[in-house]
Amino acid sequence: MRLALSSVLAPLTVCACASAHAAPDPATPTCAFPEVALRSQPGKKVGGWVELAKRLTPETKVATEAEAIAEVCKDREGCTDKTIGLCDSEYKTTCYVRGSGKTGAWYAFEEVFDQADNGLDLKVALSSDRRFAHLALSQEILGRIEDAMCETDAEGNTDCISATGSYGWDHADLIIDLERMTLTWDAYVSDYDEWASGVERCKHRHAITFEGTTFVRTSCVGKPERFEEKDLGACTVALRETTQKAEAEARRAAESAAANADAKRTQALVDEGRKLTKAKDYAGAVQAFDRALAISSLFATALSGRGYARLQRAKGDDLALARADFEEALASEPRDKKFRGAVFFNLGLVCEKQKKAAEAKEFFEKSHAQNPTDATRKKLGL
Repeated sequence: MRLALSSVLAPLTVCACASAHAAPDPATPTCAFPEVALRSQPGKKVGGWVELAKRLTPETKVATEAEAIAEVCKDREGCTDKTIGLCDSEYKTTCYVRGSGKTGAWYAFEEVFDQADNGLDLKVALSSDRRFAHLALSQEILGRIEDAMCETDAEGNTDCISATGSYGWDHADLIIDLERMTLTWDAYVSDYDEWASGVERCKHRHAITFEGTTFVRTSCVGKPERFEEKDLGACTVALRETTQKAEAEARRAAESAAANADAKRTQALVDEGRKLTKAKDYAGAVQAFDRALAISSLFATALSGRGYARLQRAKGDDLALARADFEEALASEPRDKKFRGAVFFNLGLVCEKQKKAAEAKEFFEKSHAQNPTDATRKKLGL
């Protein structure tokens, strides 16, 4: 883990929106700052640099403070004897903050971030009076993208491999009262993107500044929030988790509904393209498939349909474009043997028109391997 000490990070805001039709429950506490939770969590005293090194690197023996500093800072970018905050994690993150007293003892704040040590980043900022420390943590959420790359061998067998993709970022902001050595409050936000679309929900960096005992938190949409510790009484971890869970479920439902709507619109355009192809209006068919692919660029049946319309028209560079469409359709649909058999057959037809008999035969063989039909048997003389 490599840590950097500089200005604050930029987490992404999660909106907590109440239903316009639901009356508020008077028994439920309300919080004006749903991303923030009052913690009042005292730190556990660790001791000096030597004690910290024993906790962080128990396999290495250190006898002096200089040795301890060198050991603790060895793989932490920006870490020096002046460092006042650092974090370490295995399953959950524990952060260590150094007090401002004469001894400069370290204190541990355990399990403050529910992420493991995989690309964890930390930035630290102090209030001008050195009363508060802001620890901003961030970690990219990685996941497996299934069938990220597929290849088909000469016999028509398809092998797919997965890849690691980014599903967004988790962010945590910790405000430590250095006089009381207490985690006063924290803020947790996530831009987890279940579809791994890469869309950024926030366009601005958020910031936390200090005005005495007043905190000013500006969200990533530019809305400033001013509050003191006493204003956070109703802002609990449980309430925040409930709010964020409801918001995440609403976002997933909206994303799913949007994806289903796009699929229906795309399929309608594919159906239109097929009708135009049957009517031999190939130009209109290609336009319909173009509109479908503008919605879903890897919609396999739209790629195949456009390729077939181009194959039937066979003018200018139609055959080359048809082949490209068919090949992309195969990459987009690695498992449906009937579909793949039809696309391989059409690739054979493209090669026949291009007077490439040997290559055409290879595609007909692949088509037959995927989905034997009377058409493949006839082409192969079986």
